[in-house]
Amino acid sequence: MNRRGALGLGGGAAALAGAAALWWLRPPAHEALIPAQWPELATHSLGGQPQALAAQAPTLRLINLWARWCAPCRRELPSLQRLATRLGQQPGPQRFEVLALAVEEDPFALREYVTALRLTLPVWRLAPAESLRLESSGTLPQTWLVAPGGRVLARWPGERNWDRPELQEQLLALAHRASAGAGSW
Repeated sequence: MNRRGALGLGGGAAALAGAAALWWLRPPAHEALIPAQWPELATHSLGGQPQALAAQAPTLRLINLWARWCAPCRRELPSLQRLATRLGQQPGPQRFEVLALAVEEDPFALREYVTALRLTLPVWRLAPAESLRLESSGTLPQTWLVAPGGRVLARWPGERNWDRPELQEQLLALAHRASAGAGSW
């Protein structure tokens, strides 16, 4: 390959890398895979009681879809727990509910796992078949921000460190915008 071809190839690779970086930086609220409304889901409590995760709730909800066998999920859960604790201590009218939806068939194994991790945020068990309604990208974990009326505001596919200040600021800005009713999503 001559020098001109190598430079063209290198320039193309740089352009592709730049486009990929821009894709990851775009606001998650504008992803094409985000449904307009959160679906009602059939779930189970850790005790095994059936319960529905309603499409609408009186508070903003940050809903994390994860699985016990998923290594990125295991790494993300502790920071999600800390975020739930921090959001529960936020002053003002902005109320958040952080929920963890575990894709799991075995309720006993899930209870043991949650106990070992010392999770205190609400964990609900979601049947794998029901989880297919949410796994639009096939990626776990996935986290969704849902407005009180059930409108999906954002989706974060993949592992996140919820301790990062810029991610918390983005989350609070989306929540503030939703509570102010500003703009369309």
